[in-house]
Amino acid sequence: MSTTKTKAGKTTSNAKKPKRSSSSKRSSTRASRTAPAKSTTTEASATRCTSCGSTNRSEYFRTQELPTGSSPSHVRLQWTKCTDCDQHRIDRTFFDRD
Repeated sequence: MSTTKTKAGKTTSNAKKPKRSSSSKRSSTRASRTAPAKSTTTEASATRCTSCGSTNRSEYFRTQELPTGSSPSHVRLQWTKCTDCDQHRIDRTFFDRD
């Protein structure tokens, strides 16, 4: 193992770092993700208030659909309010547009 001195007087090592074995390499998160299977619309359970847990809500007063760029292709955002505690919330529904 050889060492060298830098201008600042510090000693550095020229030794090579050991290579990782192929089993200890980090896996890529992008490669490990799998796209969800396309599904048809099914009955979903009622959404719950995050504050009190109630499923009672007022009518949706605003709705917006946005593309996601992946599967499922769109998300529907629906603004509503809990009728028990008056907490506002946004219900999200993911779907594929034909």
